[in-house]
Amino acid sequence: MKKNGTISLKTILIVPFITLIVIIAGVIGYLSFLNGQKAVNNVAEQLQSEISKRIEDHLSAFLDLPQQINHVNAISIQKGQLSVKNVTSLEHHFWSQVKVFNSVSSVYFGNNQGGLVHSGREKNSDSQYIIVTDNFKSGSFKKFNTDSLGKRTDLLLTVPNFDARKRLWYKGAIESSNQFWSPVYILFTGQDLAIAASRPAYDGNGSLLGVVS
Repeated sequence: MKKNGTISLKTILIVPFITLIVIIAGVIGYLSFLNGQKAVNNVAEQLQSEISKRIEDHLSAFLDLPQQINHVNAISIQKGQLSVKNVTSLEHHFWSQVKVFNSVSSVYFGNNQGGLVHSGREKNSDSQYIIVTDNFKSGSFKKFNTDSLGKRTDLLLTVPNFDARKRLWYKGAIESSNQFWSPVYILFTGQDLAIAASRPAYDGNGSLLGVVS
């Protein structure tokens, strides 16, 4: 308030305090903004890290399971608990494994004569099938539908000239002499693409019997 051209003492005392309060409020607001932004960034980083970890854990579990199944099957074959000469026993065993492990689409064994015993699940379906080659040697393989107990029912498909020894999953396992992941390949039926985990299977004397995949 001015009186006779002068500024009142009240104004002189109040204005600096108001100015100081405004400055302090502005600084506090700015610092709060920076802290809030930092907190948001920290939360975002933590969330990104957690998502990455979950994806990594999921992929690890997804990729480890096929090789774990192969390991169990190879050991069972080596110990004679799973006979590679008994086609019916093999197909029922593989059928049961596909039934239990939903993330695995098929389990199979190719022997050193080019034969195949294979059990799998149809794409986008819970129905299962079995594939076997004639006389468990290279040649025609036949795909059968199965009942609820894993027994063959209708013949669905016959494809000639199959030889397990020529397939990528077989050759890669033999060449590596260890567990192996194949590159993406076209199924022998030509109906789809696949990637396979495989490993060699030996008898108790260390002689090669074939490849589990």
